[in-house]
Amino acid sequence: MTTVIATEKAMAGDSRVTDDSTFFESKKVHRCKNGDLVGIAGSMTDALKFLEWYESGANKDSEPSFDDTNFNVMVVRKDGLFVFDDCLVPIRVDSGMFAIGSGRMAAMAAFHCGKSIRECVEIACKIDVFTGGTIVEMEYDPKPTAYRKKSKKS
Repeated sequence: MTTVIATEKAMAGDSRVTDDSTFFESKKVHRCKNGDLVGIAGSMTDALKFLEWYESGANKDSEPSFDDTNFNVMVVRKDGLFVFDDCLVPIRVDSGMFAIGSGRMAAMAAFHCGKSIRECVEIACKIDVFTGGTIVEMEYDPKPTAYRKKSKKS
């Protein structure tokens, strides 16, 4: 599966994807055009369908159909931290921190011991065989640099 952990300000996750007897790397933490951070775990096919739907405006009239209900998504946006499943209903996380994936318990325990979110994923990599690879960490920015208007130089 994976490990993705988030606070209301940042998100970090590993990149290991397992498929029966092999594994490879794929991005699990994404920045949307509007600055929202989206972390995915579980069935990559369905999680990526969710990501595409969410980035296109999360329109209720164009909800995707999922092949498998074994996926979770976390979103950091301007009004807080939310988790989603295949019902596509955002559930606010009031504790200010949450983790998804097979290494979530190790990551949350590490967080409660004072570790940074990157360190939490690093620890999960040592404990959970389904967590590994490159760790991606992103800070929430409601106006990502790529989309800011450039100021004129004098």
